[in-house]
Amino acid sequence: MIYYNYNENWFALIFGSTDLLRKIFLDVLVAGLVGIIAYAVESQAFELADIVGPIGVNGGADLFGSGNFLDDRVHIIIITPLSFLLIFRSNHAYARYWDGRKELGAMLRGLREFTRMVAGYHAGPGPKGVAARAELRRQALVTFEVGSMTLTRREKGDKGRSSALTALEVEERVPSANPKEVMALVAAGESGCVLLAAHWVSRSLSRAGTDGHVHMMLMRDFEAGLSTLLQGWHGASAIGSTPLPFPYVQMLHALLAAFIYTLPFTLARKFGWLTPVMAMLVAFSLLGINSVARELEMPFGNDANDLPVRRFNCLAASTTWVMLHDRDPETPETGGDRHARTEAKAPDEVSGVKVALPATGIESEAAAIVKLPERVAKLRARLHCGLQMMGSSGSYGHGRLRARGAAWA
Repeated sequence: MIYYNYNENWFALIFGSTDLLRKIFLDVLVAGLVGIIAYAVESQAFELADIVGPIGVNGGADLFGSGNFLDDRVHIIIITPLSFLLIFRSNHAYARYWDGRKELGAMLRGLREFTRMVAGYHAGPGPKGVAARAELRRQALVTFEVGSMTLTRREKGDKGRSSALTALEVEERVPSANPKEVMALVAAGESGCVLLAAHWVSRSLSRAGTDGHVHMMLMRDFEAGLSTLLQGWHGASAIGSTPLPFPYVQMLHALLAAFIYTLPFTLARKFGWLTPVMAMLVAFSLLGINSVARELEMPFGNDANDLPVRRFNCLAASTTWVMLHDRDPETPETGGDRHARTEAKAPDEVSGVKVALPATGIESEAAAIVKLPERVAKLRARLHCGLQMMGSSGSYGHGRLRARGAAWA
């Protein structure tokens, strides 16, 4: 995703990224070449009406105007269905983009809720309890990382992409997994690796319930966070694997080609040598809108305008580690934690476009959470002082409050 500043001037917004211009440049150039041909034909005064007039209605005058290849009424007829299809695709793409963002947010919300439950309600004592909580959080983080990996593997327009995972790919995209889990994920394949990782979490959670570290009444709350993560992944996966139906795309591109590459022949008489320029402007506007829709309707991938899935991986690792570290300061770091720290220091480069997160971006949210333990400590100290002041009268009730405040602090 390209982050930008609303206050930038229009020149910086137009030319800040050339990704869109690069994708439609060739088609716009072809429209300009057709415009040159139309101007050349018009300058030589070739009148198609004199050639095909006998086969047309009223000598061809209804369809072919005098001195023009085509009457502009032809394009008035074409523009109505073309506008409908173009607007339909744009609205559909925008809705899919934000649906994808919502599903990705649901995945992150489920992971956070699960980690919060682990940090707050897993009662395992001693070093073994610390290790059990860290393992539950690590396995949940693996589930999130595997889910995000499967979302970004589907490239736009790649029909025959194999679903086979490689160990190198899993090690790179799922840094929190250990070598044994990496091999198991590779064997499960793209279709089963997410559910396998979720199964590991459920198995560890069941073991904690059997050992008495998690109350059985709270199991449903633990599973609710994991279910939210999986539901978000299912929704995002459906968006990433289901393109716009082909008949819509086929009809839209047919009408675009018919409109753009015949329009110069109706503009040649009026605009003369400016015909190629006008043809390129029309092609740029229509093809640009269509290209934007094509980008947004598949929001997961590695293009510059796709959702920042890898940034969400870093946010997932940093925020969940903070919650568990507040409970267990000796919580060990995972590969995902080290990867998140490395990514936070390096600029993000997607498709050669350098992007910098604004102050209100994902890193600011993680930074605010990092300060949470310090704020909690200050709140506890203030509340303790307040309870001591309330108990200064020596009454029985205030004395109990003072004792509770001292015990909590």
